[in-house]
Amino acid sequence: MTLITDDEPPVTAETELKYVLLLAGAVNGTDETVTTLDVTGTVGELTVGLRPWLLATLRSKEHTNGWYIACLVTVNHDRTYDTYLSLAMESTLWFWDEECVPISQARQMTRNHQS
Repeated sequence: MTLITDDEPPVTAETELKYVLLLAGAVNGTDETVTTLDVTGTVGELTVGLRPWLLATLRSKEHTNGWYIACLVTVNHDRTYDTYLSLAMESTLWFWDEECVPISQARQMTRNHQS
């Protein structure tokens, strides 16, 4: 599932974009940045490429088990970014060396189980 926010900042051809991979922290606001990648393309193209980048990055080397969140963000004038204002997000539960369940499927399984 790709989350696209309604309050996106205006994106132009000159807007710098970046993929950011986070490892979700146990407490709100304690996410750890794993890696970033400067990217070019349209927001639509980069949104489609976000999940493949997330999985390829996790498969490329050993990572801690946990909930990983990939974000497509705009880079500010001072070279910073805010993942809370992401243009798109993808997330997955990662265990050992593979994806356990995409978060969207985990939520659907929980809803089906509770019905």
